[in-house]
Amino acid sequence: MEVPTLPPSHESEAPTSPGRSKPIPKPDREVTKGPNGRFVCTYENCTEEIRDFGRKCEWSKHMDKHDRPYKCPAEGCEKLPGFTYSGGLLRHEREVHNKHGGPRKQLNCPHPNCKRHTGKGFSRQENLNEHLRRVHTDTSLQDGELTEDDEDNKTGQKRKRSGMARGSSDDLREEMKRLKAENEELRRQSEAQNAQTNEMMRQIQQVRLPHLLDQRTAADNEEQLQQAQLQAQLQHSRMPPASML
Repeated sequence: MEVPTLPPSHESEAPTSPGRSKPIPKPDREVTKGPNGRFVCTYENCTEEIRDFGRKCEWSKHMDKHDRPYKCPAEGCEKLPGFTYSGGLLRHEREVHNKHGGPRKQLNCPHPNCKRHTGKGFSRQENLNEHLRRVHTDTSLQDGELTEDDEDNKTGQKRKRSGMARGSSDDLREEMKRLKAENEELRRQSEAQNAQTNEMMRQIQQVRLPHLLDQRTAADNEEQLQQAQLQAQLQHSRMPPASML
C-alpha cells in the first residue's frame, strides 16, 4: 500500500518575530588547567589574588572580566568597552538600539517644554535623572525650556555616558557575584589548608614522640652512669693507703 506523502513543512522558513535575534554565543576560548586539575587564568597581567578555580563556570566569569568578549557591533559603539556577560549586551541593544522588542518601560521628562516630555523617553530611571541633572539645571535654561540645539549637542555625550554607566552597573553586579564566589572558594581553601596543617602536626608528633622518649632515656642513663662513677671516685679517695693498713 502506498503511503501518502505529507506536504513539505515551512516551519523552519517562518520569519522570526520582529525585534528578535539569535542568542549571543559564548566566547570560545581554550581551557587551561594546572597540575592539580583546577582551571587557571592565563592572563599575563592578572592581579587577582585567586587565579585558579574548581569549576569551569567560575573560571569563565573570571576570564570574561579580562576579555570583555560581548561587544556591540552597531555603528557608534566601536569605542565602548565590551560587556562581561551576554545579558549586559542584550540590555544595551534593547535600550540603546531598540532591538529585542525595545525598552520595556518608557519614562518621559516631566518638563512640558522638553522634547523628551513625549515621544522617545528614557528606558531607565537613572537615565532620566541624569537628563534632569544635566539639562534642566542649566542656568541658561528658563522654566525647563530646551532648544533642539541644546539637546542635540548633548545627545552624543549623554549616550556615551549612559552606555558607560550601564556597563559599569552591569560590571558592578558581576563583580559582586565574582567576589562572593571567590570568598566561598577562599574559605574552602582555608578550611582545607587548616585540616592539612593539623594532620601534618599530628603526624609529626607521632614521629617525634618515640625519638624524644629514646633521647630522654639515653640522657637519664648517661646521668646515672656519671653519678655512679662520681660515687666510686669519692669512695676510692676516702680509702686509706695500703701502707697504713
